[in-house]
Amino acid sequence: MPSSGAIYGSKVDTITDTGIRRDDYGDYCCAMGVWYGYCNDRFLIELENGTQFTTKICDSKGYADDGEGKYHNFGGSGKCIVEFIYDDGNLPSCVAFSGSWGYYNWNGLDLGANIKSIKKINYGEPVDY
Repeated sequence: MPSSGAIYGSKVDTITDTGIRRDDYGDYCCAMGVWYGYCNDRFLIELENGTQFTTKICDSKGYADDGEGKYHNFGGSGKCIVEFIYDDGNLPSCVAFSGSWGYYNWNGLDLGANIKSIKKINYGEPVDY
Protein backbone atom coordinates (compact mmCIF):
# COMPACT_ATOMS: atom_id res chain seq x y z
CA MET A 1 0.00 0.00 0.00
CA PRO A 2 1.32 3.47 -0.79
CA SER A 3 0.69 4.80 2.71
CA SER A 4 2.72 2.07 4.40
CA GLY A 5 5.61 2.76 2.03
CA ALA A 6 5.39 6.50 2.66
CA ILE A 7 5.52 6.14 6.44
CA TYR A 8 8.09 3.32 6.44
CA GLY A 9 11.28 4.36 8.20
CA SER A 10 9.76 7.43 9.87
CA LYS A 11 10.62 8.09 13.49
CA VAL A 12 9.05 9.95 16.38
CA ASP A 13 10.23 13.57 16.57
CA THR A 14 12.35 13.70 19.73
CA ILE A 15 13.14 17.41 19.37
CA THR A 16 9.59 18.70 19.77
CA ASP A 17 8.37 15.81 21.95
CA THR A 18 5.02 15.85 20.13
CA GLY A 19 4.86 12.16 19.25
CA ILE A 20 4.49 13.16 15.57
CA ARG A 21 6.43 10.98 13.14
CA ARG A 22 9.09 12.45 10.80
CA ASP A 23 10.89 10.98 7.84
CA ASP A 24 14.63 11.00 7.16
CA TYR A 25 14.38 14.49 5.59
CA GLY A 26 12.64 15.93 8.65
CA ASP A 27 9.21 16.15 7.01
CA TYR A 28 6.30 15.60 9.38
CA CYS A 29 4.19 12.62 8.32
CA CYS A 30 0.59 13.63 7.70
CA ALA A 31 -2.69 12.78 6.04
CA MET A 32 -4.18 15.27 3.59
CA GLY A 33 -7.00 15.23 1.05
CA VAL A 34 -6.33 14.31 -2.56
CA TRP A 35 -6.98 17.92 -3.64
CA TYR A 36 -3.42 18.62 -2.42
CA GLY A 37 -1.72 15.48 -3.67
CA TYR A 38 -0.95 11.87 -2.96
CA CYS A 39 1.35 9.76 -0.81
CA ASN A 40 4.98 10.94 -0.80
CA ASP A 41 4.11 14.46 -2.01
CA ARG A 42 5.90 17.10 0.07
CA PHE A 43 4.72 20.54 1.23
CA LEU A 44 6.00 23.67 2.93
CA ILE A 45 3.37 24.90 5.37
CA GLU A 46 3.44 28.39 6.86
CA LEU A 47 1.19 29.43 9.73
CA GLU A 48 -0.10 32.95 10.39
CA ASN A 49 2.33 33.24 13.34
CA GLY A 50 5.31 32.72 11.00
CA THR A 51 5.97 29.08 11.91
CA GLN A 52 7.11 27.04 8.91
CA PHE A 53 7.54 23.29 8.60
CA THR A 54 7.57 20.64 5.91
CA THR A 55 5.22 17.69 5.62
CA LYS A 56 4.94 14.57 3.53
CA ILE A 57 1.62 12.90 2.76
CA CYS A 58 1.83 9.43 4.27
CA ASP A 59 -1.90 8.75 4.22
CA SER A 60 -4.71 10.08 2.09
CA LYS A 61 -7.97 11.53 3.36
CA GLY A 62 -9.43 10.84 -0.10
CA TYR A 63 -12.15 13.22 -1.18
CA ALA A 64 -12.94 13.76 2.49
CA ASP A 65 -16.14 15.28 3.81
CA ASP A 66 -16.14 18.34 1.59
CA GLY A 67 -16.39 16.39 -1.69
CA GLU A 68 -13.25 18.07 -3.03
CA GLY A 69 -10.59 16.50 -0.87
CA LYS A 70 -9.43 19.72 0.83
CA TYR A 71 -10.40 18.92 4.43
CA HIS A 72 -12.36 16.53 6.59
CA ASN A 73 -14.63 17.21 9.53
CA PHE A 74 -13.91 16.01 13.04
CA GLY A 75 -15.66 16.46 16.34
CA GLY A 76 -18.57 18.88 16.37
CA SER A 77 -17.74 21.58 13.85
CA GLY A 78 -13.98 21.27 13.48
CA LYS A 79 -12.23 20.89 10.16
CA CYS A 80 -8.79 19.44 9.50
CA ILE A 81 -6.59 20.07 6.47
CA VAL A 82 -3.39 18.53 7.84
CA GLU A 83 -3.73 15.54 10.13
CA PHE A 84 -0.42 14.62 11.75
CA ILE A 85 0.50 10.96 11.99
CA TYR A 86 1.76 10.16 15.46
CA ASP A 87 3.04 7.24 17.46
CA ASP A 88 0.44 6.06 20.00
CA GLY A 89 3.07 5.25 22.60
CA ASN A 90 4.52 8.77 22.44
CA LEU A 91 1.38 10.90 22.22
CA PRO A 92 1.47 13.54 24.98
CA SER A 93 -1.45 13.23 27.39
CA CYS A 94 -2.45 16.88 26.83
CA VAL A 95 -2.88 16.18 23.10
CA ALA A 96 -4.78 12.97 23.78
CA PHE A 97 -7.13 14.94 26.04
CA SER A 98 -7.61 18.02 23.84
CA GLY A 99 -7.26 16.40 20.41
CA SER A 100 -4.92 19.16 19.23
CA TRP A 101 -1.25 20.11 19.20
CA GLY A 102 -2.31 23.73 18.66
CA TYR A 103 -2.75 24.62 22.33
CA TYR A 104 0.93 24.22 23.20
CA ASN A 105 4.38 25.39 22.10
CA TRP A 106 6.50 22.33 21.41
CA ASN A 107 10.08 23.40 22.06
CA GLY A 108 9.87 26.08 19.38
CA LEU A 109 7.24 24.46 17.15
CA ASP A 110 4.21 26.69 17.71
CA LEU A 111 1.17 25.13 16.03
CA GLY A 112 -1.27 27.56 17.65
CA ALA A 113 -2.15 29.55 14.52
CA ASN A 114 -4.16 29.04 11.35
CA ILE A 115 -2.53 27.97 8.11
CA LYS A 116 -1.40 30.91 5.98
CA SER A 117 -0.10 28.93 3.00
CA ILE A 118 0.54 25.42 1.73
CA LYS A 119 3.12 25.11 -1.02
CA LYS A 120 3.82 21.86 -2.79
CA ILE A 121 7.54 21.17 -3.01
CA ASN A 122 8.40 20.20 -6.58
CA TYR A 123 11.74 19.76 -8.24
CA GLY A 124 11.56 23.45 -9.07
CA GLU A 125 9.76 26.24 -7.24
CA PRO A 126 7.02 25.52 -4.68
CA VAL A 127 3.43 25.69 -5.97
CA ASP A 128 0.91 27.78 -3.96
CA TYR A 129 -2.46 26.35 -2.91
